[in-house]
Amino acid sequence: MPSSILIETVVDVQEFAALQNEWNDLLARSASSSITLTWEWMFTWWEVFGEGRQLAILLARAGERLVGIAPLQRRRVRELGLSFQRIEFLATGEDEADEICSDYLDFIIEPGCEIDVLGAFGRYLTDIAAVKWDEMILESILADSPALGAARQAFAHGEYRFSEQSRTPSVVIRLPDNWEKFLMALSKKMRFRVRRHRRLIAEKGPVSFQRVITAAELAEFFPRFIDLHQRWWLSRGKPGCFASPRFTVFHQQVSRRLCDCGLLDLYGLSVADQLVAARYCFHFKGRMFDYQTGVDPAFDPRIGVGVECTGYCLEDAIQRGFKEYDFGGGTQAYKLRWTDQLQNTVNVRIARCSWKESIYSTLVSARTALRTLKHRLRPATSATLIPAGTKEE
Repeated sequence: MPSSILIETVVDVQEFAALQNEWNDLLARSASSSITLTWEWMFTWWEVFGEGRQLAILLARAGERLVGIAPLQRRRVRELGLSFQRIEFLATGEDEADEICSDYLDFIIEPGCEIDVLGAFGRYLTDIAAVKWDEMILESILADSPALGAARQAFAHGEYRFSEQSRTPSVVIRLPDNWEKFLMALSKKMRFRVRRHRRLIAEKGPVSFQRVITAAELAEFFPRFIDLHQRWWLSRGKPGCFASPRFTVFHQQVSRRLCDCGLLDLYGLSVADQLVAARYCFHFKGRMFDYQTGVDPAFDPRIGVGVECTGYCLEDAIQRGFKEYDFGGGTQAYKLRWTDQLQNTVNVRIARCSWKESIYSTLVSARTALRTLKHRLRPATSATLIPAGTKEE
């Protein structure tokens, strides 16, 4: 355990770019296992979304050795007519239409140094930071992260207001060491469905399942995946994620970087040489992350090619020795068909106590009360329709 920790700040993009090897080496040593904490994900996000924001990355060093990273940014925002100087994680805070949903963000810390590093970050942010801030928003932290306890301790006194909000859990499958064991752990209905639909697909023609490996394969396949994704969602009356130019540019760039690192898993399921389903995934430290999908809306609706494509992805993950398959945030029905195992994350807001924060808190309470009152006053005949959970066929 280091005897002293020194904090450096990174505010220049060239300094950020130069951190690639040190950043990923520390992440590999740390307990963190999220693809969204890789330098490739974070730096690409900054290239695409950094306009109007400033880097505020904190580095903790014990001598020359990097032992901690706080991947932060800052910007000025307006909420309820009030202006705030906000600090938040990199890879968060996009407009809703552009949101890339970076799950499992956190501070990156050398094992055994958590208390010292988190304490040093806390002291810097409370006492030393050259830039004063009004609020800190830390999204999608694992509920059991050491950073949560450290943040509660650092900001427990009367100068700050600390609050946590639970997010919708993520669905995570713990993988066995072979496919048959996995099938036997499914419900009888789901096991029957997977096997039956594989037979039905095979009756339509020769079936092939491919994983993109090279940069050349990615350049050819990624536009086809985007087209499949967009056609699927447009057929359901939704715009699709790739309707956002920024979302599209981010994934075009990050997929190339992760492919170069060997961390990309882009799959395609074809029947009779026709691409009918695809899944866009990544892997890191023994965990596969299922990110986006595409399904041919014109394919036989009696056959769930989206579910079958997921099955092939799971089988490949098991064969390659991965220990977990992560569907990400949300408990949609198509995920829960595979497992009922959940992982909890939280959002944290830390605010400096001030007249501005007092007004903001009052306005938020009033807005919440007004929404509650409107809901109670709705006539019974105009009850809100609740859409069914996402169904992936």
